[in-house]
Formats: sequence, C-alpha cells, structure tokens
Amino acid sequence: SALGRPPDVKSAISNAKDYYYYYYYYCGHVGILCSRCQLQHIVPTSASTELCTDSILTPFRFVDIWDRIGAFVPAPEYLKLDPKTAHPRLVLSDDLISVVDGDRRLEVPITLSRFSHWLCVLASASFVSGKHFWEVELGSNRSCIVGVAAESANRTLTRALTPQDGYWVIEVVDGTRVSLQTPEPIVLPPLERSLRAIRLYLDYELGQVSFYSVDNLAHVHTFRHIRFTDPVFPLFNPHNRKCEGARPLRLSQRIRRQPSAQLDLPLSHISKYATSHKQP
Repeated sequence: SALGRPPDVKSAISNAKDYYYYYYYYCGHVGILCSRCQLQHIVPTSASTELCTDSILTPFRFVDIWDRIGAFVPAPEYLKLDPKTAHPRLVLSDDLISVVDGDRRLEVPITLSRFSHWLCVLASASFVSGKHFWEVELGSNRSCIVGVAAESANRTLTRALTPQDGYWVIEVVDGTRVSLQTPEPIVLPPLERSLRAIRLYLDYELGQVSFYSVDNLAHVHTFRHIRFTDPVFPLFNPHNRKCEGARPLRLSQRIRRQPSAQLDLPLSHISKYATSHKQP
C-alpha cells in the first residue's frame, strides 16, 4: 500500500517489554553507580503525581536506552574447538564448532595437552582477564559436561573433574538433571524446563563461572570465590554417540546479546567489558 508495510505489533510489544525491564534495572542501580564515583545520590522527598507526557517510555526511547547501556554488557565469544586437546574418540566438525562421540578411537598423536580419559575438548581461546560469555547447544540427547578448565589442569585425570583439580564444570543429564563435579557429587534440584542450550559467564577478576538456560535465562549454578592464577579454557564433553544418531554438541555462532541484569548477576557484570584473551 501507499503507507507501506504495517508494523509488526507483537514484535514491538515484545521489544518494549525487554526495554522496560532494562530501563528500570539500569535506573535502580544509579545510587550504587554514583557512590562508586564518590558522588552523592540525592533521593527526592516528594514527586509530582501529575502525568508528564514528555517522560512516557515509548519503544523508541527503550531502543535509545538499550543502545546507551549496551557498551557495558559483555560481548559474546564465538569459540572454536582445539583439535590438539580432543579425546581420541571425539569427532570434530571441519569448522571446529561441533563435536560428537565417534564411539571409536582415532589415530591421533597422544600428548599431554590431549584428554586421555574424559571425552573432553577445549576451546582454542583462553581467557586471562575480563568478563566473557558463550553458548552451547546440547544436541538431541540433552546431555553434556560444560564449564572451564585451568591451563595447568591435568588432562589425564581419571577421577571427577573437580575445582580442586582446576575444573569448574556441571554435568547435564536428560536436560533437567544437573550435578556438580565435586569430590562428593552434588545433584542440584531438577530444572523446570529441559535445557536445550546453556549460556556460560566467566568473570575472571571476580572469580565466578555461571551457567544459565538460554531459553528462559533461568540460573542453573554459579561457582564463586575462585582464585584464578593461570589462563582458563572453555571445556566441552558431548555425552552423545554418533553411532546412535545423536546430533553433535555445538558452539553457538549466533548469540543474542542481552544485559547481564536479566541474568541475576552481580553489578560487576555491567562494568566495562574487557576483551583480553589469548589464542594458544
């Protein structure tokens, strides 16, 4: 028509809800931000109850707000797998973004950098500072082990992958059951919705590794008070077999950027994103 294509009302409403949430979260921490800047946050003793039409929050203003605070939100990491670290049974895709258990050992060089017991593989990038996040698509069987590993962690380990050994990982079984790899395994309460993809957040300075459901951003678990002393690598264990027709565990390459506010993370996750990481 002459007026052009009609607007997508449902999409506009959905975006407006997101912007509404981001705006009020951001405003709610003004006091904290000011105190950190050694400024005084003055709370008004009274406020006018009259409607101020120029302060109505429209979807267009929400877009502007989100653009302004977007610089404080960690950018997603688009990771690749490191074939030199993969267990001999693992089959990696040519583009190095997916992995599956091939159910038989491949003829590959055996080195100390390669996992020899656990069916794990590391990302090619390691992190030595800053805040980072990435996403993992579980595949068809809803099971995996994901987390991070210290560069110095023993990759020939035959016991559980524990924090004491430089591994901060969770094990997901059937999408809803999650356990922690600890000396005495801890089973978390069942999740309300099956995990189809997991978002991982790493805050190197704060010493935290957090796990969330990508679908509803529900918090799964957070390892806290970690004293990182060397580079850490994202870790993946597919828990799926190619011979059974399972889809590979896949590193997401299309991540929707969202503020950490919606993820129930501490305010430190809104500080300036540090891009410091290295490629081995």
